[in-house]
Amino acid sequence: MHELLTACWRLWADGHAVELLVAGDLDAGNRSALGPGELQALASEQRVRCLGHVEDMRALYASVDVVVHGV
Repeated sequence: MHELLTACWRLWADGHAVELLVAGDLDAGNRSALGPGELQALASEQRVRCLGHVEDMRALYASVDVVVHGV
């Protein structure tokens, strides 16, 4: 996720109108997952939308240009 955020910051700094959508709930059992504080910090950025759990991922995929999967 950190690499993705760095890429977004670079795109924003270059004037690109990129919106980052983050889908999924917190995963306390995954040490590499975002923590509550990190997710809250992301949500405070107006170019980032934290969607939480998304039931219909097909519709979300159809609405975006690029998909990045995290593990």
